[in-house]
This record gives sequence, structure tokens and C-alpha cells, in this order.
Amino acid sequence: MVKVCPKCDQKSVVKNWMKRWKQAYKCGLCYYRFIGKSRDRWESSTVARLWRDYIEWKQTYKQIWDKLWKDKRTVQRMFDKEIVRTNEFYNEKLNKIAIIITWDCTWFGDTGFIIIKSHEHRKVIYAKALGWEENIKEYVDAINYLKDRWRIIKWVVCDWLKWLRQALEGIPFQTCQFHQVKNIVKYLTKKPKNEASKWLLRIAYELKSSTYEEFEEMLGSWYESYGKYVNEKTYSDTWKKKRRYTHSRLRSAYKSLKNNMCVLFTYKMYDGMPNTTNELDWYFKLIKAKTNIHNGLEEKRKKRVVLSLFSI
Repeated sequence: MVKVCPKCDQKSVVKNWMKRWKQAYKCGLCYYRFIGKSRDRWESSTVARLWRDYIEWKQTYKQIWDKLWKDKRTVQRMFDKEIVRTNEFYNEKLNKIAIIITWDCTWFGDTGFIIIKSHEHRKVIYAKALGWEENIKEYVDAINYLKDRWRIIKWVVCDWLKWLRQALEGIPFQTCQFHQVKNIVKYLTKKPKNEASKWLLRIAYELKSSTYEEFEEMLGSWYESYGKYVNEKTYSDTWKKKRRYTHSRLRSAYKSLKNNMCVLFTYKMYDGMPNTTNELDWYFKLIKAKTNIHNGLEEKRKKRVVLSLFSI
């Protein structure tokens, strides 16, 4: 590439000396001296291609700098300037189409991400990093984004969040049945010892193959048999000297099924509505497998990698 003098706009430029480890030049016509631009500036298309190789094709920093004959710090600085492009799959025409969304949250170490995916188009339409814990404000921002950009939302499939359902009032809401069963297993374990817990766990496993009426009947018959057993209380000398439920975990499992039953069978009323968020769960596993290649990243770089993978 031939250098051009910035003063007289002529190509009569020769190397003159080095200043601050950068090459300086001198014009042979006007004798103007100037310092050339840094050589680590690359075209945006080249940086975007290398960034995609890094995040999607599992190439390390060493493999990237072997291509460029640059050191690791130069490659990192080049990637830090690369803008994380959001998914531009949707245009103004598609904004008016009614969509089905699947909503879930996943964690990459100490960093959480809210992910919203369109069930029909199989694309992530919203991704945002969280702090140390799930924050209601972040979910409210996501809801406002959905309402502003997509005016018509057919259905929502999500893990159970009571206030989230209230915020999306008027939209058919389906709680993930898989997460519901996992929640029951959390309270009862996979191999409970008493008969009441075993029976309730079997009822939870029948969730996917039952209708609302059948499930309500099974849960009602269970409570008729073990209602007194569940509501037993014990006086505690150590726990604030109050009476507490003797079988608190069993009671919590029953209350979870009882309270969530109204949104566990919404998919039965709408054709094509999924009953789980499994389409996001396997996607999370795929993204985590790609990010595990780049262990030891700083938190800000890790967020950039994850958000870029979600936007592909």
C-alpha cells in the first residue's frame, strides 16, 4: 500500500525514522513529516470473520494470532473493539406477526442471562446479562421490550414466576412441566421413604400424560388420604419456639402442584403450544459447550462471547 502525504496529497512519501516505536514518514515534495497509522487496525469484515471463528468454530487466541502473526494482547484488543451485533432476523413486517415465546434464565458460572426465544422462528429475540442474582427489574425491562416491538404475543412458555404471569396478564401462560417435576423432586428426592411422598411423586410423574381433570382428581384423592398427615404440626424449642409443620417439605411439594395447576395444562387448549422449555434447555447446553473452550475469560469478555453466540 502506497503512502499518501496528508498535506499535499502526493504519493512521494518515504520512510524517515522511528518515533515511539512507530514508523514515521517524510514527503519528498513538501518535506512534511508524519507518523503512520498503527498496523493493528483491521477491516471490520476481517475482524467480524475472525470473531466468528473464535466464538463459533472454537478457535483459541493462539490459533487466531498464528493467522495474523500478532501477539495475544493485540488479538484481545482487536476483539474488544468488535461490536456485539444483535440478532436482526426480524424486520418491521415481522414485528406485526403474533409470536409464541419461550422464556428461561441460565447461568454461566456467576453470570446469569435472560433468554427469550421465538418458538415459530427458532431464533433468540432477546438476550441480556444479569448480575449475581435474578432481578425483577431485568424481567420488567424484557417485558417492556416485547410489548414495544412485538405488539401481539400469542402464548408464553416459561418457568413459574408468579409476578411474571401477572405482568403478562391476558396472554395465555404455560408453566414448564419439566421444571415443575424437578421442583417436586427437589422437595421429595427421587427415592422418598414414606408412602405419602412416594404417591405424590408418582402423581407428579403422570403430569405429562394427564388432563387437567384427571390430575385434579388424583391430587384430590391424595389429599383426602394424607391431608391430616400433611397438616401435622410440631412444637419447636429451637426454631423461635413456635409450632411448625412436621412434614414441611411434603407440604411444600403439594402446595406447589396445587397452586400451579391452573397454568400447567394451558397447552391443552391451544394447538402447537409446547408444554416445556426444552427447546431452550438443549440450546443452553450447546452454548455452554462452546464457551467452555475459552475458560479463564474476564467477566466482560465472557458476556460478549455468550451474547454473540446467542445472536448467531
